Amino acid sequence: MIAKKIIGLAITTIILILGINFSASALSVESDKITLVGKIGFQFAGQYHEGLTNTQHASQDGYSLSSEFLVDGPQNFAFGGGIEYQLRRNRIGHDDDYRFIPLYAVGKYTIPLGESVDLFINGKVGYNFASYKNNGAFINRGGTYVAGGGGFILGNMYIFELNYAVYGGDFNFQAKKDNYATFNVAFGVNLDF
Repeated sequence: MIAKKIIGLAITTIILILGINFSASALSVESDKITLVGKIGFQFAGQYHEGLTNTQHASQDGYSLSSEFLVDGPQNFAFGGGIEYQLRRNRIGHDDDYRFIPLYAVGKYTIPLGESVDLFINGKVGYNFASYKNNGAFINRGGTYVAGGGGFILGNMYIFELNYAVYGGDFNFQAKKDNYATFNVAFGVNLDF
């Protein structure tokens, strides 16, 4: 099991390094524009899948704060990385709480719609730092993070984003993983440098 975790962390590290490498290549060849993005997110009540018992549990709504950096690439592509910090939430009907903190690589394709409105699609992949609390005891384990979606950029500054995300974790110390799947809505601000 430790070997699987090391392999998962190694794969995530490689993906992040490749994302940063592609970003650096795009920066040196195509553009000198770096965008920092700050977002406040809302996760709709999702499904928490408990791997040990193979059961589904409804989850409470949740909130998050996230930040990304993006470097313009060729032909409306941008690449970079980000981090999301979730506030704790509960499984409905259970006396526990959990949160995921993914660190991820992000790719984004922008479709200009007009002078002040752009549409974009994005994909994110990374590693979760996960925390689960039950009866006062904390279990901290991680797992895979994958998300995809899109949104709008208004006036090259304000952002609205909708993603479907799956946050993975290993809280039961067994071969079976837990995961939390939900739709995320985020509002934020782009700062170009």
